[in-house]
Formats: sequence, C-alpha cells, structure tokens
Amino acid sequence: TDHNILRPGCGERVFEPNDKIILEWRVADRKDVIKEKFNDGYIVSSFNPEENVTSPASGLNKNLNDSFMPDISIESVADIIYGDMAEKNRLLVRLHGPISPQASKWVKEDNRNSEELEKIMVDFLTQQCKRYNGHPNIKWMDVVNETVTRSGDWFGPKKGVADWENPWTIIGSDLDKNNTPLYISKSFEIANKFAPDISLVYNQHGGMEEMMWEKVKQTIIYLKDKGLRVDGIGWQAHLSSRKPYGEKEINYLSNLIDWTHKNNLDFHVTEIDYKIFGEVTKEKQSKQADAYSNILKVLLSKRQNGLVTFNTWGIVDRLGSHTDKSRFIFDLAGNPKPAYYAMREVLEETTIENKNNSGL
Repeated sequence: TDHNILRPGCGERVFEPNDKIILEWRVADRKDVIKEKFNDGYIVSSFNPEENVTSPASGLNKNLNDSFMPDISIESVADIIYGDMAEKNRLLVRLHGPISPQASKWVKEDNRNSEELEKIMVDFLTQQCKRYNGHPNIKWMDVVNETVTRSGDWFGPKKGVADWENPWTIIGSDLDKNNTPLYISKSFEIANKFAPDISLVYNQHGGMEEMMWEKVKQTIIYLKDKGLRVDGIGWQAHLSSRKPYGEKEINYLSNLIDWTHKNNLDFHVTEIDYKIFGEVTKEKQSKQADAYSNILKVLLSKRQNGLVTFNTWGIVDRLGSHTDKSRFIFDLAGNPKPAYYAMREVLEETTIENKNNSGL
C-alpha cells in the first residue's frame, strides 16, 4: 500500500504493505509492457505515486570504484542518482556500492600489494559513507558482497584482470578460527564510523548452500562480537535449471530467515533470477515458476517477525550475458511466463489472507 521504486539505470517498482515486506520489480527498458501487464493485477493497484523508493543498479559500485582513477571525482552519476533525483522525486535509496568482486580492472592488477589495496578500499568506502550518510533519502547500504564461495571458502583473487575475482583478501586475515579476511571487519568499521544513519547489509550470492551460509552466519557473529553493527543479510539469488531448488532448499531458506530475525537482522533478497539452460520446455518453466513463487511465499510468511525484502534482478528477458537464458518472468516479447502468474497468485492469496485477518 505504500511505495514505488524506480531504480536508476533500469527502472524498478516496489510494493510495500504495512506489514514489513518490500517487493521490487526491475522493469529494464520495457516499462510500457510491464505497465500494461500489471494494470489489471495486484501490483499496480497497490502503488502510491506520492511516496517512492529507489535502489541503485548493481553495476554502479564499479562506476564508483572508477571514480578513484586519477582526475575523476566521486561527484558523478552517483550524486545525480542518490542526491538530486532522490530528493526531487521523494525517493528512498538502497545504496549498492560494497567492497566486493565488482571492482575495476586497475584495482585487480596482479602487482597490487596489501598496502595499496587497503588504501584504495579505505579511501573509497570512507568517502562513500561520508558523502551519503545523513542524506534523508538513503535507507540501506550493502557494505560487503560475495565474500564466500558456494563451497564455504573465502572468495579470493585470480590471475589477470578478466575473470570474476575478489582482490581484497590480499589485505590479510584475522587470527580467528575462520581466518576471516581483514577487509570484511575493516569495511564494517568504516561503515559503523562514517555511516551511522544507514542500515548496514552483509550481501551474499549463491543458492542455499549450507557450508556457504554457515560461514556467513559465523562471520556476522564474529563482527558483532567485535562490537560492530550489522543490520541485515542480503541474498543475491542466482538460480538455474542446473541446480535443484526444491523442498530442502526452501526449508533451509526458511530457517536462515528465522536465524536472521532472531539475531535482530533484516533479510533482503537483493537479486533473483532463474536461468533455463538448453531448450525452454514447459517442465523447466514450471520449475522456474515454483522457485520464484516459493521463495516469495516464504518471505511473506516471515513478514510478521521482521523486515524481509524481495528484489528481482530483472523482469523482462533481453539479449545479453546477464539477461538471457529465459531467466525472468516476462519473455523477449513482453509476454508473462508461468513464473509471473505463480507469483501473482501468491500475492493475491496474501491479500485475501490480510483482509480476512483484519476483518474486512
């Protein structure tokens, strides 16, 4: 009943009932299609155009890192998005500029040593926090991102600059039982000091791999034991037809959200997509629909216990390395898929449930 989202660079909408759940819908460049498809449905009827939310596109942190190249100022597109646009349009902002593998190539060069990387990291995150803390429109901030592999190991550097890698572990490790990379605690120290007004999120990718999430949970407890504030867990849910996502994974997600709320943390689905490899069959689309809708159903079931959010990585399929493989809920022509109808059914059922519980 409350909020809209227009996400910089891709266009996005959010639905936020009063009972603590946020649903963001990434429209890409097909806002006309989405508007038409949702006009008679649950989503659009819930929008209040007087009150809005915005969230940065996931690639923006690279732009921010690029701002530390010589002669390039941080006063760039980010200020337009986070400052001018947010204020003029009464938007709330989720800041996605974490210390993460999404670093510029010049940062990932193999000749970088720990002292250089620490200085780059500290300079970047300190300036980002100082610039945006206290801004009335900025609500959340991803502090670190993609720290652990699916097998539960710390994600680290690779040779060259072309591959997906995490150079920040070169800075060093702590002496705790997990040898936690120092960049993680240092990042939260900086955010705690210079962003006291922003909700701080520990963001992580993957599926529901137990070894990975147990390492994340241990790391959050480690940070809290150091007296550092961590306000939420973020999950980048990149799923596919090659990996099962059934009852076992849904149960683990449910337990993970319970753990999050019991530890006074918010739970954010910060990205979600489901890639279909090979021929797109009805069976594969049905499994895709189950994954999308079951995750949404779990989130809605937890909304009375704490804040839960749902943010798609996209809505409409497009050509390109991050929008292909029929991964979203509308096809290339803008036609809704089974995943769209499955999610809409979950939302409609929740609306009926809310009305029944309120006696309306």
